Amino acid sequence: MTDSRDARWRAGRSVGGALAALAVVGLLAQQRSRVNGLAARARHLTAEHARVTLEGERAVSPAVLAAYCQQVRERRDWLQGRMLPVRVTAYPRDPLDALAGLAAFVRGHRRAAREAGVVVKDDEWFGFAEFAQAGPVPERMAAVWQARAAVGAVLAALWEARPDRLLSCRWVAAETTERVEVAFTGTSAALREFLNELAQSDQALLVQSVQILAAERSGDAEPEGQRTVVVQVDVELAAPMNPASA
Repeated sequence: MTDSRDARWRAGRSVGGALAALAVVGLLAQQRSRVNGLAARARHLTAEHARVTLEGERAVSPAVLAAYCQQVRERRDWLQGRMLPVRVTAYPRDPLDALAGLAAFVRGHRRAAREAGVVVKDDEWFGFAEFAQAGPVPERMAAVWQARAAVGAVLAALWEARPDRLLSCRWVAAETTERVEVAFTGTSAALREFLNELAQSDQALLVQSVQILAAERSGDAEPEGQRTVVVQVDVELAAPMNPASA
């Protein structure tokens, strides 16, 4: 009888061990798939993010573009080893709390712009103007707070570059990525510094395109040495997020 129980115990342990081994194999396969996916994405970056569109006669100098493309290659190699997406640990539940949080975000970046010597409109909301009077509904709260984090990361890099003036800022949400577009006037040095700040960030801020607008398209006359630039940045987002405690 004892031998029978021992045999059943050993058989059960064997089955349990096999199931545990299968679980480990499955987990490793998932991790391997993610690593392969990141590597494939990183290999894709060179062609995708070096797609720089230049319009008008006043193009960025070849030296600036060469330096940018080098940053893209270094960024691609860096991504093959690690990836640090922008993380939001919590977001508000109540629209009034969200309105207060967005208003504080806007005030903070207006102040940061002034300290950096960057001109912004008095009513600039950095892509969140629709929430100037009322916060987002609960169903949109997580998406808006992800966008808030993404826009904040890009603007922080822009203030470090110290362009002359911010013309516009907008964002488009995707499942795991926010695309942030900023338009500004500044010198080639400011553009170069902005691209360098994005490339050297420890967060996943991936330049999608750089566009130089001709004077007639930018709308206003530009000072000597200034140019109007539109930069699109893809910001990788971490998940999951949790609502803030009540």
